[in-house]
Amino acid sequence: MLLTIVPAAGSGNLALYDKILYPFMWVIGWIMRGIHELLALAGVSSGAGVGWVLSIVGLTVFVRLLLVPLFVKQIKATRAMSLAQPEMSAIQKKYKGKRDQQSMIRMQEETRAVQRKYGASMSASCLPILFQMPVFFALYRLLYNMKPIADGVLPGHDSIGGMGQVQAQDLWHSTFFGQSLGLTMFGPGSIMSTKIVVGLMVAYLVLSMLFQTAFLTMKNMSQEQLNSDNPMVKSTKSMMYLMPLMYLFTGPVVQVGLLVYWVTSNTWMILQQFFIMRAFPTRGSAAAKWREAAHEKKFEAFREKEEAKLAAELERIELNEEGLNHKGVQVAIRQARLNHIHLLEKHRMELGLPEINLGTVDAVGNTAGQRMQPGQKGWEQYKAQFEADMAEERAETEAAREDVVGKDGLTAAQRAQKQAERRAAERQAKKKKQKQKNNKRNTSH
Repeated sequence: MLLTIVPAAGSGNLALYDKILYPFMWVIGWIMRGIHELLALAGVSSGAGVGWVLSIVGLTVFVRLLLVPLFVKQIKATRAMSLAQPEMSAIQKKYKGKRDQQSMIRMQEETRAVQRKYGASMSASCLPILFQMPVFFALYRLLYNMKPIADGVLPGHDSIGGMGQVQAQDLWHSTFFGQSLGLTMFGPGSIMSTKIVVGLMVAYLVLSMLFQTAFLTMKNMSQEQLNSDNPMVKSTKSMMYLMPLMYLFTGPVVQVGLLVYWVTSNTWMILQQFFIMRAFPTRGSAAAKWREAAHEKKFEAFREKEEAKLAAELERIELNEEGLNHKGVQVAIRQARLNHIHLLEKHRMELGLPEINLGTVDAVGNTAGQRMQPGQKGWEQYKAQFEADMAEERAETEAAREDVVGKDGLTAAQRAQKQAERRAAERQAKKKKQKQKNNKRNTSH
């Protein structure tokens, strides 16, 4: 397919930018024609008329659906940036006022390390905009070239993609509120009604962008994100003022058809942002407070279901069908509880709910043993010991498979058993000593 598109782009006397955009124009032309023919099958007029307006609306929806994965990635990057923000703020505070080259390099390195740690990316928020740019310019040039194609005077071309002379004539004579899709506010053929329609569309674009930014995006940002030192907030605030200005300057010079694309795109974005704000608000934001009561009910239902799964998992571990030793059972129980806590933490973050105590990791699987939870003082040391226990358990299990007598006259399994007994005796002695110490303290009081 590309082998036929590229030579077509290079043929004729198209302007350089049209030659660059030709592959995009070719694809958009076929998408619009395909949508128009589907609408004709549904009973919409197959000639000039509302069908071509709906084709541009359909093109917008098609592009927006393609952008959904990038939008999801953008949301994940924003949430990751929210988690990373405390550490990012600490780095900025650490190097505040330091402008020497070495300090700036260290600040950048530490910032990138934090971003890698949480999977945060400032560039992810730009991906949807970057993806749309070639579509915007290609649609603009496709509409610009419809009149020459309709008149049969486009040098070297009688069509662009699926838009031949007949389709171009129909599109050119199709109207939106009485105005041809190819007209601009001040271009040839423009009359007062054209200026009014274009002016109203530009006004909608400006107001919808302000509403989307001020009442949706900003309401879904936490207090930490709203800090003026946050580069993401600075970027959002800049966009809030730059995008309306862009519409004010470009709206009057682009075609009515392209304004239909923009109006549809902005409306889609408002609905999409509202859905995200309602379903997955950012923790600590005004939107999260608005949805907190409803989301707490959702979380409790989710927690009840997951705790039933955890109970079944712990029961399976305690049956010990794998033949683990005592330490192996402890490790498996703690791992199951840790996975459960992390799952609940992740779900609360997705629902925008504040952090709470979600339970404990119990060393022996009941309330009598060592209790520790993420965020507590000493958790990192406890987790390190936990991982060491897991590694030791794997090593002992592997060694137990070998039945070779060593220099000490013991097999690997016998040696592991003695080591386990020795460690158990050490734990018992330590426990007894602690008990005696506690009794002595209680007696003195």
